[in-house]
Amino acid sequence: MKSNPMNFDELIEAMCARDKYDDFGNLAWTIYTDNPEKFYFDFFDKVRQFLKEGGDLHQSFPPMGWSLMHLACEKRDVRLIKGLWEVDQNLLHTHADCHYPPIFQALDSDIDCHIQVRKPITLETTKAMLELGADPNSRHKDNRSLREAAASYGTSVVEIFDEIIGLY
Repeated sequence: MKSNPMNFDELIEAMCARDKYDDFGNLAWTIYTDNPEKFYFDFFDKVRQFLKEGGDLHQSFPPMGWSLMHLACEKRDVRLIKGLWEVDQNLLHTHADCHYPPIFQALDSDIDCHIQVRKPITLETTKAMLELGADPNSRHKDNRSLREAAASYGTSVVEIFDEIIGLY
């Protein structure tokens, strides 16, 4: 008996499998809690299956219109980003249905995360994307540069951006 081919929604679900929350908003225990390596193995096994069945990794998922790379950047998961890049380097440059490249998602997530938890901004996800070859001169859908996007968070954030990312 032949099984149905995997669809893109199943990949999104697999990517979010370790990030389940209980009714109170607390991170819930999943099969990956005690074995985080299993998450990456299982996810990339599904990616390989999806591609073998003719799937297209450059799809977007509603409502945000993000690609898998946008979602990996939102999660700030550098290992997931590097794994997706190894599968398809063009995912760094996809604009998806949101009409901006994933590097902007990385920057936004890096800044938002550190502002919310009040820790120093390291821009680790943004740096990883640039190290893999994301275009430092890319533009957001509203024509902002990465630096201009950082500046929208204030002077102190753009100074940190210039110090860390200004080298690229």
